[in-house]
Amino acid sequence: MNDCRQITAVRRQCTACGAANISAAKFCGSCGAKIPTATIIRNKRSKRSRRRVYFRAILVLAGILVAASAVMSYQLFNRTDGVKVSPMPFADVPADHPVYRTCRNLLEIQAVSYRKILEFAPHETISPAEWNHALNSAAAHMKIAAPAEAMLPENSKVTVDALRSRVGILDGDPEWVSNTSRIKAYFCLEQIFFGTKGRK
Repeated sequence: MNDCRQITAVRRQCTACGAANISAAKFCGSCGAKIPTATIIRNKRSKRSRRRVYFRAILVLAGILVAASAVMSYQLFNRTDGVKVSPMPFADVPADHPVYRTCRNLLEIQAVSYRKILEFAPHETISPAEWNHALNSAAAHMKIAAPAEAMLPENSKVTVDALRSRVGILDGDPEWVSNTSRIKAYFCLEQIFFGTKGRK
């Protein structure tokens, strides 16, 4: 009985006599009339065309999303109006954040090193290695020698007094140093090497 129901379910009715025929039949087994197949072909074609339309729509939408992402990325990392955008990708600070103004030239010459994974970490305490790297990079860019006494000893503890001492050695204003953060240290080096005094 189940087999008969399944066969009947897929059979087509003859338009002439109403007899049920198998789905693959071209002529009616009862009256011999030709069974029209245009409807089935049309249905199959319509289903295929719908799938193609959906597929193309998905492709177009994906293309638009990729293009929009590319345009947004280009604008974020290459715009030059207003705030100077960093050429280095930092994961923790937006590309148009005002913090980049404080050390834009150091960023241009890549004197600012990463902290952890692609982080700027502007308010974290600067390490001796980070200070020495920025100092050497800025001095090399200005084609001058970085004073050895302005370097911080490796593995030494960075304090406000230690940074003020180094800033004084570099002919900067020790009062610039109010804490030991990376952004404050980079700001001091920016002013010393690229400020009004540094450009003369």
